[in-house]
Amino acid sequence: MSESAEIELPTQEDVRCDLRCVFLGAIRLTLEMLLDEEIRTLVGAGRWQRLVGRKDVRNGSYLRRLVTSMGLVELDVPRARAGGSAGEVLGRYKRRTAQIDDAITAAYVHGVSTRKMGEVTEALMGERVGRSTVSRVTRSLEERVEALGTERIEGEVPCLYLDATFLDARWAGTVENVSALVAYGVGKDGHRKLLGSSIGAQESEASWAELLSQLVERGLTGVRLVIADAHGGLAAAARKHLPEARQQRCTINHLERNVACVSSADSEHN
Repeated sequence: MSESAEIELPTQEDVRCDLRCVFLGAIRLTLEMLLDEEIRTLVGAGRWQRLVGRKDVRNGSYLRRLVTSMGLVELDVPRARAGGSAGEVLGRYKRRTAQIDDAITAAYVHGVSTRKMGEVTEALMGERVGRSTVSRVTRSLEERVEALGTERIEGEVPCLYLDATFLDARWAGTVENVSALVAYGVGKDGHRKLLGSSIGAQESEASWAELLSQLVERGLTGVRLVIADAHGGLAAAARKHLPEARQQRCTINHLERNVACVSSADSEHN
Protein backbone atom coordinates (compact mmCIF):
# COMPACT_ATOMS: atom_id res chain seq x y z
CA MET A 1 0.00 0.00 0.00
CA SER A 2 1.49 3.35 -1.00
CA GLU A 3 2.41 5.92 1.67
CA SER A 4 -0.11 8.41 0.24
CA ALA A 5 -3.03 5.95 0.13
CA GLU A 6 -5.81 6.80 2.57
CA ILE A 7 -7.28 3.80 4.38
CA GLU A 8 -11.04 3.69 3.91
CA LEU A 9 -12.41 1.92 7.00
CA PRO A 10 -16.06 0.84 7.18
CA THR A 11 -18.54 2.47 9.52
CA GLN A 12 -21.21 0.53 11.39
CA GLU A 13 -23.69 1.64 8.75
CA ASP A 14 -21.40 0.21 6.04
CA VAL A 15 -21.21 -3.10 7.92
CA ARG A 16 -24.98 -3.35 8.32
CA CYS A 17 -25.54 -2.35 4.69
CA ASP A 18 -23.17 -5.06 3.46
CA LEU A 19 -24.79 -7.68 5.69
CA ARG A 20 -28.19 -6.58 4.40
CA CYS A 21 -26.91 -7.25 0.87
CA VAL A 22 -25.84 -10.74 1.94
CA PHE A 23 -29.32 -11.44 3.33
CA LEU A 24 -30.90 -9.96 0.20
CA GLY A 25 -28.85 -12.41 -1.85
CA ALA A 26 -30.18 -15.29 0.27
CA ILE A 27 -33.75 -14.09 -0.34
CA ARG A 28 -33.16 -13.89 -4.09
CA LEU A 29 -31.58 -17.36 -4.22
CA THR A 30 -34.45 -18.88 -2.25
CA LEU A 31 -37.17 -17.27 -4.38
CA GLU A 32 -35.49 -18.29 -7.64
CA MET A 33 -35.14 -21.89 -6.44
CA LEU A 34 -38.81 -21.98 -5.45
CA LEU A 35 -39.76 -20.51 -8.83
CA ASP A 36 -37.79 -23.33 -10.43
CA GLU A 37 -39.69 -25.84 -8.26
CA GLU A 38 -42.98 -24.32 -9.43
CA ILE A 39 -42.03 -24.57 -13.10
CA ARG A 40 -41.05 -28.21 -12.52
CA THR A 41 -44.65 -28.81 -11.41
CA LEU A 42 -46.08 -26.94 -14.40
CA VAL A 43 -44.11 -28.87 -17.02
CA GLY A 44 -43.97 -32.17 -15.13
CA ALA A 45 -40.18 -32.47 -15.33
CA GLY A 46 -36.97 -30.82 -14.24
CA ARG A 47 -34.61 -28.89 -16.47
CA TRP A 48 -33.32 -31.01 -19.39
CA GLN A 49 -35.27 -34.08 -18.25
CA ARG A 50 -36.96 -36.09 -21.02
CA LEU A 51 -39.91 -37.81 -19.36
CA VAL A 52 -42.78 -39.56 -21.12
CA GLY A 53 -45.40 -38.07 -18.81
CA ARG A 54 -44.31 -34.46 -18.98
CA LYS A 55 -47.13 -31.93 -19.49
CA ASP A 56 -45.34 -28.95 -21.02
CA VAL A 57 -41.91 -27.56 -21.95
CA ARG A 58 -39.95 -24.61 -20.62
CA ASN A 59 -39.98 -21.43 -22.65
CA GLY A 60 -37.21 -19.22 -21.30
CA SER A 61 -37.70 -16.65 -18.56
CA TYR A 62 -38.32 -12.96 -17.97
CA LEU A 63 -36.90 -10.43 -15.51
CA ARG A 64 -39.14 -9.43 -12.61
CA ARG A 65 -38.34 -6.71 -10.08
CA LEU A 66 -39.62 -7.28 -6.58
CA VAL A 67 -39.44 -5.04 -3.53
CA THR A 68 -38.48 -7.00 -0.41
CA SER A 69 -38.03 -5.88 3.18
CA MET A 70 -34.26 -5.83 2.49
CA GLY A 71 -34.52 -3.84 -0.74
CA LEU A 72 -35.09 -4.31 -4.46
CA VAL A 73 -34.27 -7.67 -6.01
CA GLU A 74 -34.33 -8.79 -9.66
CA LEU A 75 -35.54 -12.32 -10.34
CA ASP A 76 -35.44 -14.59 -13.37
CA VAL A 77 -38.99 -15.96 -13.60
CA PRO A 78 -39.17 -19.16 -15.72
CA ARG A 79 -42.01 -19.70 -18.19
CA ALA A 80 -43.72 -22.73 -19.71
CA ARG A 81 -44.85 -22.73 -23.33
CA ALA A 82 -48.51 -23.52 -22.60
CA GLY A 83 -48.87 -23.13 -18.84
CA GLY A 84 -47.56 -19.58 -18.47
CA SER A 85 -45.05 -18.39 -15.90
CA ALA A 86 -44.27 -19.55 -12.39
CA GLY A 87 -46.05 -16.66 -10.70
CA GLU A 88 -47.89 -18.27 -7.81
CA VAL A 89 -44.81 -18.16 -5.58
CA LEU A 90 -44.45 -14.41 -6.06
CA GLY A 91 -48.14 -13.84 -5.39
CA ARG A 92 -47.90 -15.63 -2.06
CA TYR A 93 -44.65 -13.82 -1.26
CA LYS A 94 -46.16 -10.36 -1.79
CA ARG A 95 -48.90 -11.12 0.74
CA ARG A 96 -46.42 -11.98 3.50
CA THR A 97 -43.14 -10.28 2.57
CA ALA A 98 -41.75 -9.49 6.03
CA GLN A 99 -42.56 -12.88 7.54
CA ILE A 100 -40.95 -14.79 4.67
CA ASP A 101 -37.85 -12.57 4.69
CA ASP A 102 -37.48 -13.11 8.43
CA ALA A 103 -37.71 -16.87 7.97
CA ILE A 104 -35.16 -16.95 5.13
CA THR A 105 -32.77 -14.72 7.07
CA ALA A 106 -33.16 -16.86 10.20
CA ALA A 107 -32.48 -20.01 8.18
CA TYR A 108 -29.29 -18.39 6.86
CA VAL A 109 -28.23 -17.06 10.28
CA HIS A 110 -28.73 -20.34 12.13
CA GLY A 111 -27.45 -22.62 9.38
CA VAL A 112 -29.71 -23.85 6.61
CA SER A 113 -31.61 -27.01 7.52
CA THR A 114 -34.49 -28.96 6.04
CA ARG A 115 -36.69 -28.18 9.04
CA LYS A 116 -36.11 -24.42 8.86
CA MET A 117 -36.45 -24.14 5.10
CA GLY A 118 -39.62 -26.25 5.32
CA GLU A 119 -41.39 -23.24 6.88
CA VAL A 120 -40.43 -21.12 3.88
CA THR A 121 -41.35 -23.64 1.21
CA GLU A 122 -44.71 -24.43 2.78
CA ALA A 123 -45.59 -20.74 3.09
CA LEU A 124 -44.77 -20.02 -0.54
CA MET A 125 -45.81 -23.22 -2.28
CA GLY A 126 -48.85 -24.37 -0.30
CA GLU A 127 -49.70 -26.12 2.93
CA ARG A 128 -48.30 -29.47 1.85
CA VAL A 129 -44.87 -29.62 0.28
CA GLY A 130 -43.07 -32.85 -0.53
CA ARG A 131 -39.92 -33.70 1.39
CA SER A 132 -38.00 -33.96 -1.88
CA THR A 133 -38.88 -30.34 -2.71
CA VAL A 134 -37.75 -29.09 0.69
CA SER A 135 -34.55 -31.14 0.44
CA ARG A 136 -33.71 -29.80 -3.03
CA VAL A 137 -34.21 -26.18 -1.95
CA THR A 138 -32.24 -26.70 1.25
CA ARG A 139 -29.37 -28.44 -0.52
CA SER A 140 -29.20 -25.79 -3.25
CA LEU A 141 -29.21 -22.91 -0.78
CA GLU A 142 -26.54 -24.61 1.34
CA GLU A 143 -24.32 -24.97 -1.73
CA ARG A 144 -24.83 -21.38 -2.84
CA VAL A 145 -24.29 -19.95 0.65
CA GLU A 146 -21.13 -22.04 1.00
CA ALA A 147 -19.92 -20.73 -2.36
CA LEU A 148 -20.27 -17.15 -1.11
CA GLY A 149 -17.77 -17.94 1.63
CA THR A 150 -15.23 -19.85 -0.48
CA GLU A 151 -14.41 -17.29 -3.18
CA ARG A 152 -10.66 -17.07 -3.72
CA ILE A 153 -8.98 -13.95 -2.32
CA GLU A 154 -6.66 -12.61 -5.01
CA GLY A 155 -3.70 -10.31 -4.38
CA GLU A 156 -2.11 -9.14 -1.15
CA VAL A 157 -4.21 -7.47 1.52
CA PRO A 158 -1.90 -5.20 3.56
CA CYS A 159 -4.58 -4.07 6.00
CA LEU A 160 -7.32 -6.21 7.54
CA TYR A 161 -10.22 -4.64 9.44
CA LEU A 162 -12.15 -6.89 11.84
CA ASP A 163 -15.30 -5.97 13.70
CA ALA A 164 -18.50 -7.44 15.13
CA THR A 165 -22.03 -6.14 15.12
CA PHE A 166 -25.18 -7.61 16.60
CA LEU A 167 -28.42 -8.36 14.78
CA ASP A 168 -31.90 -9.36 15.82
CA ALA A 169 -33.02 -12.46 13.93
CA ARG A 170 -36.68 -13.40 14.23
CA TRP A 171 -37.63 -17.08 14.12
CA ALA A 172 -40.78 -18.96 15.19
CA GLY A 173 -42.27 -15.86 16.83
CA THR A 174 -39.19 -15.00 18.93
CA VAL A 175 -36.33 -12.55 18.42
CA GLU A 176 -32.77 -13.69 19.06
CA ASN A 177 -29.71 -11.45 19.20
CA VAL A 178 -26.82 -12.94 17.22
CA SER A 179 -23.31 -11.74 16.51
CA ALA A 180 -22.11 -10.97 12.99
CA LEU A 181 -18.34 -11.04 12.55
CA VAL A 182 -17.05 -9.20 9.49
CA ALA A 183 -13.64 -8.99 7.83
CA TYR A 184 -12.75 -6.22 5.40
CA GLY A 185 -9.56 -6.14 3.40
CA VAL A 186 -7.93 -2.86 2.40
CA GLY A 187 -5.89 -3.26 -0.76
CA LYS A 188 -2.81 -1.40 -1.92
CA ASP A 189 -5.03 1.23 -3.51
CA GLY A 190 -6.60 2.05 -0.13
CA HIS A 191 -10.08 0.77 -1.02
CA ARG A 192 -11.87 -1.73 1.16
CA LYS A 193 -13.68 -4.94 0.25
CA LEU A 194 -15.82 -7.26 2.34
CA LEU A 195 -13.85 -10.53 2.44
CA GLY A 196 -16.03 -12.62 4.69
CA SER A 197 -18.60 -12.77 7.45
CA SER A 198 -19.63 -15.28 10.08
CA ILE A 199 -22.86 -15.28 12.05
CA GLY A 200 -23.27 -17.14 15.31
CA ALA A 201 -24.48 -17.08 18.88
CA GLN A 202 -21.63 -15.01 20.30
CA GLU A 203 -18.31 -13.27 19.64
CA SER A 204 -15.46 -15.40 20.96
CA GLU A 205 -11.88 -16.45 20.26
CA ALA A 206 -13.18 -19.65 18.65
CA SER A 207 -15.56 -17.81 16.31
CA TRP A 208 -12.89 -15.34 15.22
CA ALA A 209 -10.35 -18.15 14.77
CA GLU A 210 -12.78 -20.01 12.52
CA LEU A 211 -13.37 -16.94 10.32
CA LEU A 212 -9.65 -16.10 10.06
CA SER A 213 -8.81 -19.72 9.27
CA GLN A 214 -11.31 -19.65 6.40
CA LEU A 215 -9.82 -16.42 5.05
CA VAL A 216 -6.29 -17.84 5.12
CA GLU A 217 -7.46 -21.00 3.36
CA ARG A 218 -9.10 -18.83 0.68
CA GLY A 219 -5.77 -17.12 -0.05
CA LEU A 220 -5.47 -14.20 2.38
CA THR A 221 -1.84 -13.06 2.25
CA GLY A 222 0.32 -10.00 2.81
CA VAL A 223 -1.48 -8.76 5.93
CA ARG A 224 0.78 -6.30 7.74
CA LEU A 225 -1.77 -4.54 9.93
CA VAL A 226 -4.90 -5.79 11.71
CA ILE A 227 -7.28 -3.06 12.88
CA ALA A 228 -9.84 -4.17 15.48
CA ASP A 229 -11.28 -3.37 18.88
CA ALA A 230 -9.89 -4.56 22.20
CA HIS A 231 -11.72 -7.90 22.27
CA GLY A 232 -9.28 -10.39 23.84
CA GLY A 233 -10.51 -13.37 21.84
CA LEU A 234 -10.14 -11.49 18.57
CA ALA A 235 -6.57 -10.44 19.41
CA ALA A 236 -5.61 -14.02 20.33
CA ALA A 237 -7.10 -15.42 17.14
CA ALA A 238 -5.27 -12.80 15.04
CA ARG A 239 -1.94 -13.62 16.73
CA LYS A 240 -2.44 -17.30 15.94
CA HIS A 241 -3.50 -17.03 12.30
CA LEU A 242 -1.69 -13.81 11.31
CA PRO A 243 1.43 -13.86 13.53
CA GLU A 244 3.42 -11.47 11.32
CA ALA A 245 0.77 -8.74 11.34
CA ARG A 246 0.86 -5.79 13.73
CA GLN A 247 -2.35 -5.13 15.64
CA GLN A 248 -3.84 -1.69 16.08
CA ARG A 249 -6.93 -0.76 18.05
CA CYS A 250 -9.65 0.99 16.08
CA THR A 251 -10.34 3.86 18.46
CA ILE A 252 -11.98 6.37 16.11
CA ASN A 253 -14.85 4.18 14.88
CA HIS A 254 -15.63 2.86 18.35
CA LEU A 255 -15.40 6.32 19.94
CA GLU A 256 -17.86 7.65 17.33
CA ARG A 257 -20.17 4.68 17.97
CA ASN A 258 -20.12 5.23 21.75
CA VAL A 259 -20.81 8.95 21.35
CA ALA A 260 -23.74 8.16 19.03
CA CYS A 261 -25.18 5.70 21.58
CA VAL A 262 -24.86 8.24 24.41
CA SER A 263 -26.43 10.99 22.30
CA SER A 264 -29.32 8.69 21.35
CA ALA A 265 -29.89 7.74 25.00
CA ASP A 266 -29.85 11.39 26.07
CA SER A 267 -32.39 12.29 23.37
CA GLU A 268 -34.74 9.54 24.53
CA HIS A 269 -34.32 10.63 28.16
CA ASN A 270 -35.11 14.26 27.32
